[in-house]
Amino acid sequence: MRFSGALIACLALLLARQEAQVRGSAALFGEEYSDMGAAFPAGAAGGADVLADGRLLGARFDPGTPVQEARELVERTLRSECSKAPGGAAAGFSPTAENTDDAAPPANASVACAPTIDGLDAVWAALPAELRPAMSGLARSDAAFARLRLTANPLMLRAVAALPEGWSPAGITGLDEAGIIAGTGLTLEQLLAAGRVFSVDFAPLAPVLLPAPGAHLEIPTALFFLDGNATGAGGTPEGDVSAFDAPSGTLDAGASKDSSSQLQLMPLAIKFTVFNNHTYSPRDTPADWFLAKAALNALDSSYMAAFHFFPTHLLLENICISAARNLAPTHPLYPLVTKPCLINTAIVYAGFRIIMANGTGTSDQSFQNESWEGTYLAADLAARGVADVPGYAYAQDAVALYAALEKHATARLRSAYGEGPAALAGDAQLTAFLADLAPGGPGALPLRGGFPGPENITTPEALARVAAQVMWLAGVQHHALNSNRVFNFDFILPSIPGKLWAPPPADKGVLSEEELVARYLLPATVPDPANGTATPGLDWWLRVYDSGSRFRIAEEPGGETLLQAYAQYQPPEGCSSAAAQAAANAGAELRADLEAISAAVRAREAAAAAAGLPQYIMLDPLGLPAYTYT
Repeated sequence: MRFSGALIACLALLLARQEAQVRGSAALFGEEYSDMGAAFPAGAAGGADVLADGRLLGARFDPGTPVQEARELVERTLRSECSKAPGGAAAGFSPTAENTDDAAPPANASVACAPTIDGLDAVWAALPAELRPAMSGLARSDAAFARLRLTANPLMLRAVAALPEGWSPAGITGLDEAGIIAGTGLTLEQLLAAGRVFSVDFAPLAPVLLPAPGAHLEIPTALFFLDGNATGAGGTPEGDVSAFDAPSGTLDAGASKDSSSQLQLMPLAIKFTVFNNHTYSPRDTPADWFLAKAALNALDSSYMAAFHFFPTHLLLENICISAARNLAPTHPLYPLVTKPCLINTAIVYAGFRIIMANGTGTSDQSFQNESWEGTYLAADLAARGVADVPGYAYAQDAVALYAALEKHATARLRSAYGEGPAALAGDAQLTAFLADLAPGGPGALPLRGGFPGPENITTPEALARVAAQVMWLAGVQHHALNSNRVFNFDFILPSIPGKLWAPPPADKGVLSEEELVARYLLPATVPDPANGTATPGLDWWLRVYDSGSRFRIAEEPGGETLLQAYAQYQPPEGCSSAAAQAAANAGAELRADLEAISAAVRAREAAAAAAGLPQYIMLDPLGLPAYTYT
């Protein structure tokens, strides 16, 4: 989706803001949101009784189950880490051999617990590999931080030809006196001119971002650049991109790399806009730089949770309803546009209750600033100037998957309709389906320019493009923006804290790593405004971990995967043998394409892991649900 103009997520949050004002709290969201893991209440579920306690998904952590055992292991390990930290002994811990992971700590042990950055990061290593989030163990890595913008949080990155408003080269401590970026041999001006500088800018969202009670929300702007030396904060090589930049953006998984594969996205600087006006860079103190990255990660995760609702669940709902209303199960389009609809209506209902206030009409306004063509990935990448960014794993996988789905839909629909400009003529069901969604129809999508009507869709190829986009939005884009990314890339302490518990310091260079953890990332206690009390920070964090773990459980498809939904599709009774054979042939080709994409993803990510980068296998098509649940 494009981010120019009125942002869809802005409007989602504006709705939540209006709801808060209705409740009589124009400055903050209601107290019921205080236990959320996010920086502001715009996640997949909004209140303490839903998200933090994990009841939205209904997953049960029964004693003896692997996930519950992992949760208990995390708690024991984290409490053990507390015994080594300042204040541990005062809390009743004994930093001796007797205090093992199996020892039962005092009930109030987390009150004075002050674990370290490295201690928090090491906790994840105690988990079984299959329950270890992708960002675990990488808290200090600048290369891992940058790769989040190419994987888990991929839609805000934008090419820039000049420094954003308010930025000054003098404030970027990574530049030397000659204006050269340390470790590159190039000036900032040269990098800008070469198209090697990118921004992640949350400033346009500032009017509609509000902190949850007890949290402190910074709204940063970040600059990244393509580094030919791939150096991290300490100047040491980090994440050799040449080993894993094999493109998967086409169906040819063996396509050759271009010369840009030696370039790697790395952070240049992060500028605060709320609590101070400082610009932070990897050349600042480790504590300052870590806080800046954590602030950006916290907002990025919360934003993504809200944003995903619009271009997937909400956009698809009218399409699902119109298909059910106008297309017979034997219609060739029916299986392509209804497989994505599993329980989507229930999710939309929950989303309106939790993310947005009902009855404001603002959701319609949000769509009026977006076009149907703008939902296509190629248009989005071009609009942001990022189509050719090396290592853009999300784009590589998502482009390849769209191509496979469009190829499959084209084969299916050509076999049903034949070819030619009049192939679709006389299909009353198809005409009714498209007219339903087009401007003036009873199910019209209020998109800028409207949904394409019967006069726009006259060939099987044009219809296949619409069908493939519906399949892609549900089976690919949704899972790139939500689902298992919550478990792997959200609320992963210490680098992705969800929210900051104290306002950032007014001055640079005064923050210690001990204070960073104890005040900002995991305080001994966190406020509980709903009850007028405080909650042990460790207990709060464990509830957040529980929520992410439930997404991990729900990601295991209970329904059909892309492969099962389309490649193994069996036409219903009443279809001709020729149609059945055509579907089988198209399914076999789709299976081969998905398996090739999966192999390319796995090979690339094995190399990424070996290079010390977070693995991104969320779009491995062999495990992707065809629908928007989870």
